Amino acid sequence: FEGTHCQIADPTGKSVVVEWNPSDYKLLVYDKPGPWELLTNTPLQDGEEALVKNCSRYAKARPMLETGIRNTEDMLDVMKAMRITSGGARTLWTSVMDLNARTFEVRYFKEFDRKYKFKF
Repeated sequence: FEGTHCQIADPTGKSVVVEWNPSDYKLLVYDKPGPWELLTNTPLQDGEEALVKNCSRYAKARPMLETGIRNTEDMLDVMKAMRITSGGARTLWTSVMDLNARTFEVRYFKEFDRKYKFKF
């Protein structure tokens, strides 16, 4: 099921998560009230309680987001907490976007301390 969902956001801070349900071919849209959406490789279809129980990345990031994100550095701290750095699956890249400044930075697994910054 991994890889069948995405997060869509705009500069106003509005964002949603969209998932495709392969059993009935329907799109599901999750519009969480509040200032953030959280998307990991685990689908939202089973509910947030299941995510907290079954996805350690979600369980780490959620309380950090609930305390508030003031800037892209705060968001990078959340992303660092969620990174998988060993084992069979690894976080190959991490990106943080600032939709108001119209920038994003990408950090790659093998050189995480080096950031690549882009404007759009």
